[in-house]
Amino acid sequence: MSKRKLTLAIPVAAALAALAAVEIAIAESGNRPRTDAVMGTFTASPVRVKQRICEGQDGPYLEIRGKLAGTLVSADPRLSGDFEFTSEPALISQTTGLGTFTGHFSVSDPSTSRKKVEGEFHAVVTEGSNAHGFALAKVIPDAPGPPANAEFLFANFKSTFDAALNVTGEFGGTTGDARTPAVVQAGACSGSQ
Repeated sequence: MSKRKLTLAIPVAAALAALAAVEIAIAESGNRPRTDAVMGTFTASPVRVKQRICEGQDGPYLEIRGKLAGTLVSADPRLSGDFEFTSEPALISQTTGLGTFTGHFSVSDPSTSRKKVEGEFHAVVTEGSNAHGFALAKVIPDAPGPPANAEFLFANFKSTFDAALNVTGEFGGTTGDARTPAVVQAGACSGSQ
């Protein structure tokens, strides 16, 4: 092998070795898939909420828009904290009691105000005040990490609200209801299929 080819081969070999070391470090850093079952309860009350009645094709509708705030309690510390969500909007038939409720939500650390969870929810309303829905959110780590280690909350939930719009709810089958499972999932499979 000529001196010139050897000079070129050494940096290429070093680069390949470095790339292999990075791949091993990522694999060892816990990027393999992981799924944790989670559960919890939440309460919230209106902060800035507007309500109005509008006439629909099939009768009157209640529209609710605004911010509600309270507390989310879970045995999983990633999820517990100050809970805020927005109604963007809730739209409920006053004739049938059926409707929808959509919005964004977040959970923050009560002592530092650091956001721990941020996402959105979509729900179907029945009986005028019962919401059954799904929430998808990013779980924000204490310290920044590589995007491959991101964690996400996938949660079925159910909640009720009263005439004053005070909300109580649960996710993850808190009372043994297998119809509301919830998980936090992270990681990905690596390698070829």
